[in-house]
Amino acid sequence: MDKEIIKRLNANPVPFYAIITGGGTSFISEYLKVTGGSSTFIGAEVPYAMEMVDNLLFEPPQRYCSKAAALALSKKAHEKARQLNPVGDRINKYAALGSIGIGVTCSLAYEGQREGRKNRIFVAIDGNKSTYCLEAEFRPGSTREEQENQAARVILDCLYHFRFGEPVKEISRYNDLHTFDWAQANYLNHAYKSSYPNDFSIIFPGSFNPLHDGHREMASIAKRVVAEIEDSYHNFYYEISAKNFSKPDLDALTIGDRVSQSEDDGFFVSYLPYFGDKINEYERSFASTYVVMGHDTYQRIVMEHIQEMTSVEKVKFLIFGVDKEQLPDHSTFVKHDDLSNFKSDIRSKKIRNSKK
Repeated sequence: MDKEIIKRLNANPVPFYAIITGGGTSFISEYLKVTGGSSTFIGAEVPYAMEMVDNLLFEPPQRYCSKAAALALSKKAHEKARQLNPVGDRINKYAALGSIGIGVTCSLAYEGQREGRKNRIFVAIDGNKSTYCLEAEFRPGSTREEQENQAARVILDCLYHFRFGEPVKEISRYNDLHTFDWAQANYLNHAYKSSYPNDFSIIFPGSFNPLHDGHREMASIAKRVVAEIEDSYHNFYYEISAKNFSKPDLDALTIGDRVSQSEDDGFFVSYLPYFGDKINEYERSFASTYVVMGHDTYQRIVMEHIQEMTSVEKVKFLIFGVDKEQLPDHSTFVKHDDLSNFKSDIRSKKIRNSKK
């Protein structure tokens, strides 16, 4: 690997933690051969078994060698970097850059692999201000050893690009790759809102992975029902939380992909993974709010949060697929036949599984 690149990274230290699932692990040893690595290299782990990846991400990814898996691992690595970072919180000229998480998934060539199988690498890097991801395909016919050496160099070049902004296409060694592409997104992208709108609103919280026709039908019904009740117009927003209590936080690229699914309705990003906190924020921030909730979500949270749901004044709940006679007899719950009679067999998980 290029020692001069490593020296420049160490001379301008922004500490990083790496999670590499297999291919490219020689990056670790090669990086540490250069003096000064302690200023940037916090640590690394190699979850080679699929079960180890599952444990890190709290569930099996759709594909183990994929952009989505690499992005999720980079976010997890960034979380660990922030927890373990020995220098990033010090007051120095690099403090604003914080720390970095690197996630790598890779499929290297192996003896006896089927003809036509593509060998790929996905390198994702998550920082305080942005997320970066490169996906590339190794040259057909290259050996496992050649691909491993190249993977290590690719990881280093991605880290260098993320830190210093040198365009990837100007790095000559990428000419050795069969194909490659990259993308980067900022957390403060104006394509989505990062704070609650202060208005009359209908809010539909969820992960929307993906946003499907069932969600869109619920949105349409919610708008119609609220229009029957209210004289004032209520804006409609899908809400996703960048933080998740049971999964790694969402990275900027994933947030951008989720937000781009809706052309007709607004999207905003919150940082409140817990429903009780959401209710309190809705009550505090909005002039009037209607919260859209499906049958499964309602059944999961109603017992734990019934007190919060019945103690608010500016928040009402639109519960879909639950008989209105089974809803609590309280003014915060809107009882309407169109809500009670709603049925949909579409499931996001089923859609994701169909794409495996």
